[in-house]
This record gives sequence, structure tokens and C-alpha cells, in this order.
Amino acid sequence: HGQSVTTRFQCPHCTLLLDPATVDNLALQAYQASDLLRLLAGHLATAVAPGLHDAVPAMLVHRRLDAAAVEKELFEIISRHAVGAAARTGGSLDSRRKQEVYLEARRPVVALQRELEREAEKLATLDKRDDRLGPGAVSAEWRSCRGRCDELREDLR
Repeated sequence: HGQSVTTRFQCPHCTLLLDPATVDNLALQAYQASDLLRLLAGHLATAVAPGLHDAVPAMLVHRRLDAAAVEKELFEIISRHAVGAAARTGGSLDSRRKQEVYLEARRPVVALQRELEREAEKLATLDKRDDRLGPGAVSAEWRSCRGRCDELREDLR
């Protein structure tokens, strides 16, 4: 008891530890570059508590800069809050309000679906092969885009 665990990042090539400020800056840049993370953070701030969106970069650091894991965690927090809010009303929602709650809860899912559509369209336009890397080599950009599509499909399950 009384002990804490600290995540430390190091360079995979030279194994030098990275300055925590550098890691925080990387997390902030990853957050700012992700439309979905910003969307979910906005929902978190409006639906759960103002100011919580500021915690998203720290969540990225805690999750080893795994944006997909943070997206999933944010979606779960927002979903739990929506379910709790509906339960607190004691089932006294009229049809219109039920539809509003449903649409609000579906927003992150719809955002994931839209991002998947954009990534899939981008993937379709990329050249899979990069002969500059050798015969039959797959381009890094195609691999990265394909990986993001796979992550999004997994998140939607």
C-alpha cells in the first residue's frame, strides 16, 4: 500500500527514457489530431461533467498512447452515464425523449462508422504495393490505413 505505478516511455532504438513532458506533448498532439477523441471528449464534458475533456491526454499517456483504447473507454463512460441518466428518470420518458436519449447514446457509434467509411475510402485509393521497398512489399501508408480500419471495425463490435 502507498506505492504507485508510473508508466515510463523509452526510445525503442537507444532505450533512453523519454522526458515525461515529451510524452505529455505527444499525447496532447495525438488528442488534437483525432476527430473522434475530440468528439468523445466533447460529449464527456457536456454529458458527464464540464472539464473532463481535459483529462483525455492524460488518459492517452495512461493507456500508452493507444488512442483506440481511450476511445473505447470514453465511449463506455458516456454510455454508462446515459444508461444511468435514463434509469434515474424512473422510466418516465415519453417517446420523443427516449428517441433523443437513443440518438445521443448512438452518436459515438455513428462517429466511429463515419470514420471507418472515410478510412475505407482512403484505403481503396492507396496503392497496396510499394516496389521501391522490394518486390511484393506492402506500403507503410496502406498498412497503417488498413490497421486503422481493423481497429475501427473491432471498436464497432
